[in-house]
Amino acid sequence: MPNDRRRDGRTRGLADPHEAGSMTTVALSDISIDGGTQSRVGLDEQVVAEYAAAIRDGADFPPVVLFFDGTVYRLADGFHRFHAYRHAGAVEIEADVRQGTTRDAILFSVGANASHGLRRTNDDKRKAVLILLKDPEWSAWSDREIARRAGVGHNLVSSLRPSVIGGQIDAKRTVTRGGTTYQQDTAKIGVPAEDKAAKREARAAQQAEHDRERDEVAAKLPASIQEAESYRKAAIEGRKPAPAVAPAPEDRIAELEAEVAELREAAAAFEADVAERDARLARLEPMRVQFEQGGVDKVIEGKDEQIRVLRIQVEKESADKVSYKRSLDWAMGELRKRGWTGGDVVIDAKTGSIINGAAA
Repeated sequence: MPNDRRRDGRTRGLADPHEAGSMTTVALSDISIDGGTQSRVGLDEQVVAEYAAAIRDGADFPPVVLFFDGTVYRLADGFHRFHAYRHAGAVEIEADVRQGTTRDAILFSVGANASHGLRRTNDDKRKAVLILLKDPEWSAWSDREIARRAGVGHNLVSSLRPSVIGGQIDAKRTVTRGGTTYQQDTAKIGVPAEDKAAKREARAAQQAEHDRERDEVAAKLPASIQEAESYRKAAIEGRKPAPAVAPAPEDRIAELEAEVAELREAAAAFEADVAERDARLARLEPMRVQFEQGGVDKVIEGKDEQIRVLRIQVEKESADKVSYKRSLDWAMGELRKRGWTGGDVVIDAKTGSIINGAAA
């Protein structure tokens, strides 16, 4: 029977987990975050909140790395980004999808963020190494190979290997401090303090709450958008492009009515511009005729004539005002001679004679 194991310990026939996969968009609800693919000790909630705020402001983050075994998408790199997109209200995320099993995802995750992303803590590095040392297959690799896979120094692997027996960590270690030698329980070093079962239940409850909120939002969307969303999900599952979905007739009618209203406003503004232009041309028409008759000199001559006529009108109005003032001064003098000290006076408009009393 041929050996189906490669010299590096991986199963033959599987794609190299470190080779880039296909870029696509995957629904957050289709991604599994369980299965031991998280090689960090835990999430930094402050970092998640900062990422979520940036996403809501329109920032783009690198795609997460998923491994797909034909049934389940397992998250191997990008746990902070995954939770940030979910906190930001997103329903899908850009992903680098690679073919592989859960073990491929775990093997990739132990070296994730070694040279990019959020810097790993010492406990994160220790956990990554222990994941490999606790595995019966991977623990057979050399210290340098494990260090290369985990992205750490080989001295860290060498210091941890003696405490691992048969793929399990020896919970007891002899420690000498301050001149005293004693047995230290190291079972929980590098492992989150929370009980794993309780954490799984909390994650499941959180996932259920996110799913409920997503379903409530989706139920309030217009029917045309819900239909398009169903086509999109079907396209992702079947790996085929989603067909274009025509909007509902009532939605299309509303769009057309809005376009007609915009066109009417534009037409009214255009008509107003045309009317203003025509009025300006009408004012300039006499000048155009004069220019055609004698050029600029003719236009200036016409303007001079207009000025002359206006000057005569002004002079006549000024003379009339002087005459009216003289008549008024004479009438006031006559009134004073007759002892007028105020009150109503009737003056004959034709002769200018002053008539005492209420009628001419």
